[in-house]
Amino acid sequence: MSDKLRVAVFVNPAVSNECDFFDGVARFAQSHDWHIVTGGEVLRCSRSTLIRWPGQGAVGFLRDPEFALALKRARIPTVNTSQKGREFGFPNVLPSYEEAGRKVAQFFLERGFRHFAFSCIGPHYSHHSRFRGFSGRLAEVGFPCAAISQYDTLPKNLSIAQCQRALIAQLRRLPKPLAIWANSDEAAVRILEACEAAGIHVPGEIAVIGQGNERVLCRYTRPELASIDLDYEGVGFLAADVLEKLMAGGPPPSDFTFTPWTLVERGSAEAMCKSDPHLVEALSYIEAHACDPIWVEDVYRHVGMGRRQLERLFRQHLFRSPNSEIARIRVLRAKQLLAETSMPLTEIATACGFSGAGSLRLAFKRLTGMSPRTYRGQAR
Repeated sequence: MSDKLRVAVFVNPAVSNECDFFDGVARFAQSHDWHIVTGGEVLRCSRSTLIRWPGQGAVGFLRDPEFALALKRARIPTVNTSQKGREFGFPNVLPSYEEAGRKVAQFFLERGFRHFAFSCIGPHYSHHSRFRGFSGRLAEVGFPCAAISQYDTLPKNLSIAQCQRALIAQLRRLPKPLAIWANSDEAAVRILEACEAAGIHVPGEIAVIGQGNERVLCRYTRPELASIDLDYEGVGFLAADVLEKLMAGGPPPSDFTFTPWTLVERGSAEAMCKSDPHLVEALSYIEAHACDPIWVEDVYRHVGMGRRQLERLFRQHLFRSPNSEIARIRVLRAKQLLAETSMPLTEIATACGFSGAGSLRLAFKRLTGMSPRTYRGQAR
């Protein structure tokens, strides 16, 4: 035990994402001769005795400026992963919230939405970063983004019931169908509750996506909440790797942003905004027959349109081609089979309309950012 590097990990065990982060650090520690302890061991030290703490490094969610200053004075190698601690002068390893915002915007655009809103809790920097990515992608294609205030940004003297009525009033004023991205799963759940109280149908009138993929919040709402999973276990593993180099005497590294997150699709975002009858017919045909398999020629013949006309219709309303929609439906079916069966990849490829396992791998990686094998491992 004494030969191992002693590392303190700062997390809030009541937050599932931070527990995932701890798992990532622990996975790194298992193969790098670390002994990890909770941040509480360090926090019990006074500011003046911290220099005598018998450890070699610290990593995690730093939020207290005075304690961060004490860590710096004690010259303890430290890596921060909290947005609140990004100004403390330590190397930072953070999820790319701005890129996540762009991903959600693209998701909604590809489903034909034309009205958008961002819902936030509080003035935190990361919330602005999320909004910048989300609204920026929409602005590139000419769409504005409304802002929805929640309890924490409303007057402090309002009761919870009054806050919900204020939220309902905002939701009713906005044009429908409406696509909303919330800066947290908690904020998204408040929107779902407000929609239920107001008789607003989700996802028919309003589609909602949260952030964090908090299992308790997402899986037990009705409908289930779609959310961005920021892969905090991956953040923890990367932060531990940065700390390892820092403890070895390396120079302070540049900040890292971590982007291999995924959008977990669930019922709150299943809506497809279908405004053109030819588009509705084409999408319905693709959904029913994509795994048969079919080709683009089958789609435009079924709809009775020329290929260029159909391509133009898809790009105008969905910002993608009919071929991309066929691939999307096939990959969705492949995800289901990967998660629910033990079928080999070659059989899944055939069942989903791909020409072979290689074609499935390419399409799956392009649309999900990971391989079918990685997805299967995470889904089980």
